[in-house]
Amino acid sequence: MRDLGRKRALLKTFEDKVCSVCGETTERYLRWYPYHNKIKHNIFRYGRNTKQRKVASTLIQQSVVICDHCIIDKDWDELKGPWIF
Repeated sequence: MRDLGRKRALLKTFEDKVCSVCGETTERYLRWYPYHNKIKHNIFRYGRNTKQRKVASTLIQQSVVICDHCIIDKDWDELKGPWIF
């Protein structure tokens, strides 16, 4: 049950947020770019009143909200390069 509460805490950080590229509003698709993995780790691993949670809050303020689809498109464009197709 503890994991469910922490997942909700992570999803709650996306309340009233939209993807800065396409406008997606569904929380399960949104990510804090480029620090999402570090933020997720700190929220899932550490308690509410810890130093690591404060670090996660700081990283959230430094991040941009982008959805999974736009991240995939960005990565694909970088991989594709000018020499393919």
